[in-house]
Amino acid sequence: ILKDLCGIPACYWITVFIQHLVFLFSIGAFYNIISNFVKSERISFWITLFYATFPAYTFNNNWILTQSFAISGCVFLIYTIVKLRKNPTIANGTLFTSLLLFLLFLRPGYLYLLPVLAVSWFLCFLGKERKAATIGIAGVLITTLCSLCYMKAFERQHGLFAFSGIGVRNQFFIAQDAGFLYTSSKLVQGYNDTYNEVYPRHHNWAEVDGFFYAKYSLAEVNDTVTKAVRQDPVRWAVFCYD
Repeated sequence: ILKDLCGIPACYWITVFIQHLVFLFSIGAFYNIISNFVKSERISFWITLFYATFPAYTFNNNWILTQSFAISGCVFLIYTIVKLRKNPTIANGTLFTSLLLFLLFLRPGYLYLLPVLAVSWFLCFLGKERKAATIGIAGVLITTLCSLCYMKAFERQHGLFAFSGIGVRNQFFIAQDAGFLYTSSKLVQGYNDTYNEVYPRHHNWAEVDGFFYAKYSLAEVNDTVTKAVRQDPVRWAVFCYD
């Protein structure tokens, strides 16, 4: 919407400004979190200052990437957890659930938060924080149900039970770079042909991907990569680790 209304340059700077603004608010939330665990205001100040000036965070805020909102969002999520434990209300529970859903749709890799938070809230329940834990567990269950429904809808459209196709696309390029996919394979030849046809006209990798995935489904790409990796899973793990 911003791109259509303001153009690409203005859209970039508006988004960067919003990312910086959200990050500034997260600094206050971060200080509040630390203050709940550290009694010394001086220590809380220096830890917060480290968070506020850490180069990787300020770098991410200058680019239109999901990392900026992901980092700030995690801080706000932890803040709401602390707030929910102190004041277990439906309003705080709704805020916790909304933030968790936002983070999952922002970066599907955050799916690991669901089992981690479920176990954490269960331990809180055993520790006599039953009201807060019940609300927290309900939030995790609602988020899990919404995620499953979304992935099922994604499967109906793309033939792959997943949150998005980003992971599959990344694995395709990794497998190609690692030599798991032969240059004679149908997908590699298809991508090279698409690149040679589209990139000279558009000079945009996103356009190349768009044309490529219009010809080959995510399910087909995923099946090809999975079969290639299964032939040598140890080498795949070593390559990804390096």
